[in-house]
Amino acid sequence: MTTITPSYHAENYSCDDNRYDLRPFLYNSNWTWQFERIDALAKELEQQRAQEAIERDSVAASSAASMSSDQLNVQELLSQLQSAQEHIRTLEEQLKNKSSAETPDDISAQTSITPVR
Repeated sequence: MTTITPSYHAENYSCDDNRYDLRPFLYNSNWTWQFERIDALAKELEQQRAQEAIERDSVAASSAASMSSDQLNVQELLSQLQSAQEHIRTLEEQLKNKSSAETPDDISAQTSITPVR
């Protein structure tokens, strides 16, 4: 098994030129510590990502629950708004009917103003 490690090439020669790269590229497969350490770090990283995903899901679930209560509040406000609009329409109709039924003499009698003729 051959492993070539990544490197930063800040020299004037090409990155494909490995003449002056003295790092080892062959690792003895009998050296178990380094491979076990890599496996342990990979497992730890996977567990960390799984935990973050669980936390994200729980936050999303709690925000969805609060959103559902917010939606209930919005629905309640919308129903109140609709009933208020209906009430305004009925008042406008009553006012319209009342004003069309009255004559100028009726209005002056209610307001105590004598009409000028």
